[in-house]
Amino acid sequence: MFRFYQLIIGILLIFYFLEKYNITFCKDCADPHNCKHDCYVLEDNKQLCLCNDNEGGIDCKEKWNVCEKDCNIYGMNESCSMALCKTGKCVPTNDKPYYKCECGDFFKGKNCEIENNPCSFPETNPCLNGTCIFIIKLNRIICKCNNGWTQKNMQSATILSWGNEKVEVPPPCD
Repeated sequence: MFRFYQLIIGILLIFYFLEKYNITFCKDCADPHNCKHDCYVLEDNKQLCLCNDNEGGIDCKEKWNVCEKDCNIYGMNESCSMALCKTGKCVPTNDKPYYKCECGDFFKGKNCEIENNPCSFPETNPCLNGTCIFIIKLNRIICKCNNGWTQKNMQSATILSWGNEKVEVPPPCD
C-alpha cells in the first residue's frame, strides 16, 4: 500500500512541475509541413524543425558550411577554416565531420597539423651533420652545421622536388 501512495505522490509531483514550469510535450506537426525532417508544434502553434548537424535555416533546407563560419575557439577570433585546417584549405563535405582538409605538399594529417618537408624526417634531412631549418614561404632550406662540420663554399645550392613543389637546398654539412 505504501508503494501505491509513493506512485500517486510521484505522479502528482510530475504534473505540478509540468504546470509550474510550463513544460509541454512536443506534438508532431500535421502533414504536410515545410520541415525537411522532424517537425514539432510549440505552445504558440509555431512549427519547430529539427535539423541534422550540417543543415540550417527555418526549414533545414540550407546546407551549413563549417568552412565559412566564424569560430570563437578558446577566445581566439579566427575563421573555422583556419581553426580546422591550420595551413591547409578547408573543403565542405556532406559527411561528418562535414569538412576535409587539403594540406598541400608541406603539411599532412587530418587537420594539416603535421609538418611534411625535407627537414621533418631524419631520412630526408639534406643537411647530413647539421640542423635543417625549412622556410616555408620561400621553399628554402638553411643548414646550421654541427660543431666540426662545414658547408663547402664552392658548392652551389640544388633544387629538390617535394611533391609538386621545388625546394632550394644548400650544400650539406660534411
